[in-house]
Amino acid sequence: MLLYPPQGPAPIKCITLDISGTITGEQQPVETVYCEGARWASRGRWEVPSEDVMRKAFSKGFHETMKEFPCFGYQAGLDSKQWWRVAVANSFRHCGTSFPTEGDFEKVFTRIYQHYAAADAYHVFDDVVPLLDWADSQGLILGVITNNTERIVLDTLPMLGLHRRFDFFVSSHALGHEKPSREIFAAAAAMGNVEPGSILHIGDTYEADYKGARAAGFKALFLSRGGEAPKEAEAIPHTIDSLSRVRELLFSHGAGG
Repeated sequence: MLLYPPQGPAPIKCITLDISGTITGEQQPVETVYCEGARWASRGRWEVPSEDVMRKAFSKGFHETMKEFPCFGYQAGLDSKQWWRVAVANSFRHCGTSFPTEGDFEKVFTRIYQHYAAADAYHVFDDVVPLLDWADSQGLILGVITNNTERIVLDTLPMLGLHRRFDFFVSSHALGHEKPSREIFAAAAAMGNVEPGSILHIGDTYEADYKGARAAGFKALFLSRGGEAPKEAEAIPHTIDSLSRVRELLFSHGAGG
């Protein structure tokens, strides 16, 4: 079954992708990275939280920071490093960790921030490059729409060799709006110079990526890599478990018909 056939009234001319969880994954859980950074800096001078404690604390700290400084600090004028310093501090605070000095916290934060500045902190999912190759062969415009800091666009994608594969990039940090808002999808359509109805968005967050894109007039697929999906998503034909299914579901030949 072709969900969005190329002979339809609005053939797909552009594909946009989310980044984290869709294009890239992290090699280690965040709680492991944070605890290892604290252990390295501590040298036994303070108690390092367990990974179970950190997992819950990070979730609290991240959402607390996002509430205080939405869109990764867009309105407050924070850069990526400034925002993440607050988020890391909040995460350790929720663990009950007390650093002897501000310098000790800075050592921990720097270690963590450096970890995510290295290519080996990430992996590119195996189904990404084949999709990009195929889309390029069809003459499709490719873009990124991410609820993330500019760092992932300006640093992470280039060091993974993916920046040249895309025609445009939209981040919530740079725009001041995040998925599922219409504004971020409208900005992507404008940057791609494509009507919303001719854009297919794919991402791994049901509310932000799938429902947000559909509400903005995009076509959309929900990517459920781990097989975990909201019950609402299980009932729709637009849920896929791999990007390798995009071509078979959408096109029987060139995207332009």
